[in-house]
Amino acid sequence: MVREGKAGPRDRDRRHRHRGEASARRRVLGAPGKRWPGAFENCAEAQARGRAPVRKGEQGYAPWLDADGDGTGCDAG
Repeated sequence: MVREGKAGPRDRDRRHRHRGEASARRRVLGAPGKRWPGAFENCAEAQARGRAPVRKGEQGYAPWLDADGDGTGCDAG
């Protein structure tokens, strides 16, 4: 029996499912080059080409680069 306020084993499992969210988000959005031609593979590539941060609507932008969903990919915060 689990007392109120304490997490049981099933609750603990649910809380830790967030670990795969980034990869799941990427699978839903599609691989680079298929749905997003010209998009950077990752932020390291954008930074190496001197294009970071990249804004929505600019060449190179893709949703997987925008971690916080504010329309600017590869930004510091």
